[in-house]
Amino acid sequence: MKRLITLLLVLTLTLTFTSAVIAQEVTIRYWTQDAAPYVNSAERSIEAFEAENPNINIKLETFSEYRTKVTTAFATKTEGDVIEIYGSIASFAKGDSILPVPEKVMTKEEIENTYIQAALKNKQLEGTYYGLPEELNMESPGLLVNVDLVEKAGMKIPEEWDENNGPANWSELIKFARKLTVIENNVMKQAGLGVVNGQESSMFLSLIWQMGGDFRDPENKEIHFDTKIARDAVKFMKNLIEGENRVHSTNFSGRMDAFMERSAAMTIGAPWYAASFDMQAPDLNYKYYNLPSFIEGADPYFVGEGGWGYIVSSRTENPEAAWKFVDFMMNRENQFKWAETVGAISSRQDADEYFTGDDPISKAIRIAEYAKEPGAYTLDTGQLVWSIVRTNLRSMLHNEVSIDEGLKNMEEEANRMIERNYSRGE
Repeated sequence: MKRLITLLLVLTLTLTFTSAVIAQEVTIRYWTQDAAPYVNSAERSIEAFEAENPNINIKLETFSEYRTKVTTAFATKTEGDVIEIYGSIASFAKGDSILPVPEKVMTKEEIENTYIQAALKNKQLEGTYYGLPEELNMESPGLLVNVDLVEKAGMKIPEEWDENNGPANWSELIKFARKLTVIENNVMKQAGLGVVNGQESSMFLSLIWQMGGDFRDPENKEIHFDTKIARDAVKFMKNLIEGENRVHSTNFSGRMDAFMERSAAMTIGAPWYAASFDMQAPDLNYKYYNLPSFIEGADPYFVGEGGWGYIVSSRTENPEAAWKFVDFMMNRENQFKWAETVGAISSRQDADEYFTGDDPISKAIRIAEYAKEPGAYTLDTGQLVWSIVRTNLRSMLHNEVSIDEGLKNMEEEANRMIERNYSRGE
């Protein structure tokens, strides 16, 4: 019944939402995180919006520990009107706490023709969109190379890497990484390529796809990790840290920290690694490329899903004004400015027409078509990837459990999570 009432409210909004000026002065509470780039972008956009809409006042409210703040606020019914939120909106939609996107803002067809498919999956529930994605969050499709460490080893980055935006294939990359790996008395002193102690869960999932398998089973609302292909994926990774292609060690810092500390000559990372390095280690001399497929001849699939986006509270007293603000923030020009300011990958399908440079974001956008979302139907991909998969994968790579035991645990924990998520509120 609550879902029916919410949908009826959206129908009413669809019929009344127009481009006309809001007749009565209203105030919309807009929430985002307190990171400087997000605040700066929000302040600039609010000034422009209020100039066009003098009867709508936007009250910007920012918070640290943002995800916790948003979750707690929805539980206590104290959230803002418009919330910039990261990741899945399913739990809020399932609890009827947010409104579906009115057709006067964007129809379902317009949404699906505007945004990259992988960025949309976690912004909908049961075929209805409850949020609009600003960002396609990419994990592990990049290769970062420390130019100084390459030259220190008496080597040069192949010219073809600059011409082709990276190594031609994985074999070429591993041969290069092996030459950069320094091992003395069987102790690794320098890693040739950062692989583990970071976002290796994304590498594991990408390997399953590139090997021709899949762990997702949305029709049955299940996850499958206890498979031969998943075992082969773990073995592939273990070979990079203890086998003949050893280029990293579980004793090293994480692949991001090791690269920044200059103990890893190259590392696998997301485009946001580059933004972090530019802020935290501005003297780090590096180059960013797109990572070749792990598996020869396979498409370079990688984990990608909707990152930041907008939702509107179902408890807002001014839904028309709230959606008008979202509509403004999500227009093409503003969305691209936001992506530039915060260093994000735009969720729009036409982003490659705007981001055409040689920077990491522009390079990453060129392979956005290979992004695969990791399972929005589970209702919590964050817990799936960054808790369940990551924790069990680490245990296997650190030889704390066998591969068979680790994958069995991973599958069982994932399916228990799915069952819990779907039973809530019933």
